[in-house]
Amino acid sequence: MQATITLQGVGLTASVGATASERALPQRLTLDCVLRYDAGVAAARDRLSDAVDYAEVTEVLRAVIAERPRRLLETAAADCAEAVLGRYRAVSEVEVSLTKHGIPAGVERTSVRVARRRDRGGATNGVSAPAG
Repeated sequence: MQATITLQGVGLTASVGATASERALPQRLTLDCVLRYDAGVAAARDRLSDAVDYAEVTEVLRAVIAERPRRLLETAAADCAEAVLGRYRAVSEVEVSLTKHGIPAGVERTSVRVARRRDRGGATNGVSAPAG
């Protein structure tokens, strides 16, 4: 049984920007994450230990964003997606959207969405998609 977990509007503060001045001050970001996993055992047993704990996933994503400054939203989103796939073997697909607010000037939001999935052998491969 496939299940989809959606985390919407995870508020973050991080240094992300193409220029050193943009990275100098932390900015407000919003992260959305959609992940798919086989929830058959979790649903049958009704135990969190058999499921993907979305509170824990949120903390993993926060830790990835906080670990270092990045120039590109794409890099930050890809790092988050890889961290989820690396930590949760049951997850087959993950999409991460990152949104910057007010950058560039005069733009309300700028977003990037990155998708990753596990192939049949367990390796991950990336597919980037425009945010929308």
